[in-house]
Amino acid sequence: MAEAASTQGGTFYKDGQYTKAQECYETAIRLSPKEPKYPSNLSAVLYEAGKYSKAITAIRLSWHLLQAKNEVAGQSPTPTVADPLAVKLAIRFAKACSHRFYSEEEPQAGDKFKDIDEEIESLLLCPADVDDVKIKDLQAAWLQWRELRDSKVQQSLEECEAEKTAARKRLRSISIFKSPEEPTLEYYTFGHDDVHSFLNGINHSLDYSLDRNKDYADKHVWSFLFGGSGDARHAFGTLVHLSQKFNKAAKLRPTNAFEVRLTLMDIHPASLARVIVVISLIQQVLHARLSKDTARTTELFTTLFYVYATYLMPDYCRQIVMDTAKALVDELPEKKNSLSECLFINEQSLPAIVDVLKYWSTPLRKTPKQFIKNNSMNCLDPYENFATSMVGSDVEQQRQKAASIRNQKAGGDIYGDPAAEKTVYERTWALIPPRSLLPRHPALAKLVKEYLSASDSLYAAAKREVEETWKVNHTIFDKYSTEHPDHGHGYPNIDADFLDTATFRKFVEEFRHGPPPSFCRGGANFTTMTHFFSLVADAMSVLQNALVVEVVVSDVMTGTAKLLAGDLGARPKNAPMHYTRAWLSNVPDYTNGLLNNVVHITPYLEPKGLVLWNCLLNTGNWKTVTDYCYNYTLLLPKDVPRFLGCKVVNPKDSLWFDVAIQKMDLPLPLEKLASKKELHDWLGHLLMSTICSGYPSLPPFKVEMPNNLGAFMHVLMHLHRVGFPPHWIGDFMQSVVSNNLVTSLEPYQGRLPVPIPKQVKSEKTRRVHLDGWHAGLQVLIAAARDALPFALSLPADFPSLSDIATYSATVTRVDLTRDPRGSVWGPLTGPFSLAVGALFFRGKGRTGNNLPEMLFGLLQGMPVAAGLADPCVQVVLGLEHVDLLLGKVSWKMGRAWHARMVREGWVMMLFRTDLRAAVTKQVDAKLWIEIV
Repeated sequence: MAEAASTQGGTFYKDGQYTKAQECYETAIRLSPKEPKYPSNLSAVLYEAGKYSKAITAIRLSWHLLQAKNEVAGQSPTPTVADPLAVKLAIRFAKACSHRFYSEEEPQAGDKFKDIDEEIESLLLCPADVDDVKIKDLQAAWLQWRELRDSKVQQSLEECEAEKTAARKRLRSISIFKSPEEPTLEYYTFGHDDVHSFLNGINHSLDYSLDRNKDYADKHVWSFLFGGSGDARHAFGTLVHLSQKFNKAAKLRPTNAFEVRLTLMDIHPASLARVIVVISLIQQVLHARLSKDTARTTELFTTLFYVYATYLMPDYCRQIVMDTAKALVDELPEKKNSLSECLFINEQSLPAIVDVLKYWSTPLRKTPKQFIKNNSMNCLDPYENFATSMVGSDVEQQRQKAASIRNQKAGGDIYGDPAAEKTVYERTWALIPPRSLLPRHPALAKLVKEYLSASDSLYAAAKREVEETWKVNHTIFDKYSTEHPDHGHGYPNIDADFLDTATFRKFVEEFRHGPPPSFCRGGANFTTMTHFFSLVADAMSVLQNALVVEVVVSDVMTGTAKLLAGDLGARPKNAPMHYTRAWLSNVPDYTNGLLNNVVHITPYLEPKGLVLWNCLLNTGNWKTVTDYCYNYTLLLPKDVPRFLGCKVVNPKDSLWFDVAIQKMDLPLPLEKLASKKELHDWLGHLLMSTICSGYPSLPPFKVEMPNNLGAFMHVLMHLHRVGFPPHWIGDFMQSVVSNNLVTSLEPYQGRLPVPIPKQVKSEKTRRVHLDGWHAGLQVLIAAARDALPFALSLPADFPSLSDIATYSATVTRVDLTRDPRGSVWGPLTGPFSLAVGALFFRGKGRTGNNLPEMLFGLLQGMPVAAGLADPCVQVVLGLEHVDLLLGKVSWKMGRAWHARMVREGWVMMLFRTDLRAAVTKQVDAKLWIEIV
């Protein structure tokens, strides 16, 4: 009976059904409690399932029974290397101890089992054939465990945990992207999306609506993360929905019935500063309402309209913006402003935000006339500027045309005619202010009055008035990107004219109660935007005791983990550690798409929470979300749960719709995960595709693939959260570190995006040559070693953290202005693509210009055949800092690598990984400087 149960357990074990195998082996132990092989089998399945403490317990039991069996048979009770079972137990014991140390938070066993553990270890003292494979495995496993155990033996549990905590922080601080060519950030001012409430279902459907989900009916705390928060339109839309949900009587009474926590995260401080100005203006509206100051209320709403809608504004609006920015500069650092109750600015983010507000608090040396002149070249016709976004879709055009006809038949004026507003904007660059403020603009007022029969001279006078008396919208400028000598020239280069208010009108129609307030009445655009902001003001009035808006300047992919771990400083009281939902705008277009969203955002969602985003950079590239998913993950949506532990919600949708992924309850049982072989095959494919991506298609179909090896390390960490046993992941990384990885897959070498394969892969395996990436890999492992949830056996010459140094060099940018690719790509050097890596190589007289093209060959071991001794090339994709405008680059490297490169006469150059183009000249190793 016991043997039958054990045999059945073996069948389940081979099929990967570990829970059933465990049950069978436990049955065998109960039926034959003195047989040592049954607890040994149990230890094998427990080990394979990643249950290392339980596996060690089973090993000890098996060893004890083996001793007793030997004694009954009249033999020495101490097993020897001649006993295959004893060798298996000793190997498994050492491996389980190593992986348990890194993967489990529970305290390690003390002296309770010291005697039996020492006896297992004594097996190494027995005479043995050192050429026997099992003996080599035994020695290697115990060498690894002894080094780990002995290095930590003097440390307390608290000290060990402190080391792990420090390593996790170092890992969070490591860049997961290749570098831009300089650190200037692109400033996106006006959003393009329809306004969403994130209580609603996805893509205008009822699916996944929180408003209709009974599980959320009694929810007390609502938390939302807006990554790439931009102009915060979705945050405002969500606030309106929440306030109306809990204030159905619409009496604007403050509520304490629930809490709302919003985290706005954006990489550009100007985006967040602009939102803070908008929130401050809304607060001023609430104060003006209380004092019944109608004139002030109208001016404030008009300022909100121009700040949010277009590039030029009346002088009195510009003055309100400057006054607001100045007050915030004085008050924000002291936390004594009117926003202090609802607004929490991250302490590390505050200096950058205040710097922007200071810039906006005084007059800028910018003029409407120069702005118009700079951007007139974008116009195909002087009367067809850029107002197409205002018209929007065919349906919207028909709606506006019908409204214009009705207005003219009724004898109405321009304020009821959106088409007329468009015409005035096209010819004067002015959006019409509300009727009560129009007399402040005499020429514009005359044009409005006579617009049905207006002459060219009337339009010219109105445009001249705008150029001479209006001001630029301060909030569309920042003193870095718009002043950039190669890209800004002092003014933003615009590719659209102003906000498409139709997107706001849809939202207003959904959430309004009755007609707009009287102060909202004006032009069609003013009415829509002011009605929207009146709803937001109502929401902030209702939520004033319930709302906290946390503002963070950071990349959302790496910043979310840092924020929640406390790396970025203090957070507001009761700050969320998990979010109901997250919205990422089109940030994933530039940050490796679906893969990084899974790894870096889903861990911080509430159960069944969603991450949503859209695609704006290359929308036409993708047939469906399935194609999009495969490009970034090398997985079909149906396989994403088995590998990455989340669900792709809408795999059949077009990318013209939003994409959504849903968090799953983790860890998943092993039976629901990919097999060990499947995992290793996929990881090998992903690793190769990370270090050697395909060639990009031409704009507007370019696919950004910015991940570096740091991102791959985070994938490994995520796999442990999903439920994969640590040694499954560790065995793969051991093959990488030992440079003996074999695979039957190859990285895609064609034009991106990566197509879904139509054929079954070949089973023929080959070695992957990773020698050329080891210098960078060593830096990562040295920094993160104690954070990794698995054990690794590192070579004797592998650098420790203290062996890693930071080096810098002065580089000279290559002149690529005559490169023929520039005619289709635009400038081949620029600050906004995360695509710069470094090539280090040895070879007198070798130009290195062809080395970027050899990366795929380097993986296949071809440089030797090409005349390069292996390894005389190193590729580092994770640099510390790059600024080609100033000619500076810095990176981390082991001191032994640096010494070798100086000794052997290596050189370094930077290159674009996407275009396979060198972007700097070579710099000799002897000119590199260690940064202290």
